[in-house]
Amino acid sequence: MKVLVLSHMYPNSINPVYGVFVEEQVKELVKQGCEVKVISPKSWAPLPVRYFKKKWRRISQIEYYKKENDIEVFYPRKITLPRNWLFEYSGWLYYFSIKKLVEKIYKEGFEFDIIHAHVALPDGYAGILLKQIYKTPLITTIHGADFQQSIYKNNKVKRSIQEVLKYSDRVVTVSDKLKKIGLSIYNDHKKICTIINGFSKEKLAINLQEKSNLYRNEEFFLLSVGNLKKSKGHDLTLKAIQGLKNHNINLIIIGEGPEENYLKELAVNLGIETKVKFLGRKEHNTVMQYMGLCDLFVLPSWEEGLGVVYLEAMANGKPVIACKGEGIDGVVKDGVNGFLVEPKSVKDLRKRIEFAYNNQESICHMGEVAKMDIKNLTWENNAKKHIELYKKLLNVADY
Repeated sequence: MKVLVLSHMYPNSINPVYGVFVEEQVKELVKQGCEVKVISPKSWAPLPVRYFKKKWRRISQIEYYKKENDIEVFYPRKITLPRNWLFEYSGWLYYFSIKKLVEKIYKEGFEFDIIHAHVALPDGYAGILLKQIYKTPLITTIHGADFQQSIYKNNKVKRSIQEVLKYSDRVVTVSDKLKKIGLSIYNDHKKICTIINGFSKEKLAINLQEKSNLYRNEEFFLLSVGNLKKSKGHDLTLKAIQGLKNHNINLIIIGEGPEENYLKELAVNLGIETKVKFLGRKEHNTVMQYMGLCDLFVLPSWEEGLGVVYLEAMANGKPVIACKGEGIDGVVKDGVNGFLVEPKSVKDLRKRIEFAYNNQESICHMGEVAKMDIKNLTWENNAKKHIELYKKLLNVADY
């Protein structure tokens, strides 16, 4: 079975962890017999701009093509308007940037059976345009941004996303939270289904072999992993720790983003700079090692479609703190395999961290329960479910 994946979120030489969950799924699809090619357009960096802006200089250095693990990945350039201006037309710009490339790939023998787009706008919109040409079924996966941010930009953007939902043959959401939102804007229970993302058993095995190489001297070690932006709630974690300064609690934050300087200044202003370490962006395997060492994983994010990092922490036998009502709610069961706190509540967050600190034997048991509860939420099983979906759309019993 030949699958064409469209995803602007896909690891590259400049950002090897961006969209790593898409890459993990693709690798597992290939392991299970699919032939996959990935198209991951990147913004075109005009010649003058790339010399004056570090961001654009880095983007211009992204490769145009790579082949890794029998997976060909193409990084064509697309026009991106500043500040997402005219975002409702971004699917068209995406389509025009890949049209000739797709035609070339198809003519060279990759006559794909399925188009699988990750994110409705722009990827899914380009997918419905390609579907019309190649008469190929389209699956669009919603990871979060479409339903939690994009639909609120303006009515034109919302209509573009609704159009993707209408013309996709199946819409996969990565959590029941997103499915519920999807049904509220396009009510088709037969079309919209949930397939939860997964974790990689192989990465956990590496972690178990190598974690002893990391030196640890903290008595109680909290870990947060995520982009340094407001919705991830890193500032809430810092404020919660500030109220527990007399406890020997330390925090490591892995990630980068626009809030980095603010968060570092906040740690100083709260008087906890010696208790917090900002490690920046790290390779995925290194993140797994830190997860193996921490006592508690904390990410009070209030805009999470799912959050694969929660699954990875739980798979490492660690209880997690997440927010009620987010995508991970239901996988995390409050007081059983982790904690669910009220969104944006420093008081509630502090209470749960303090409980964990004072009941370390209990949370070790909670971590073991977490590990057992998600043992089947692997990328292997995720890929199996997608292949079953592909077969249904192609109306074949076996392929």
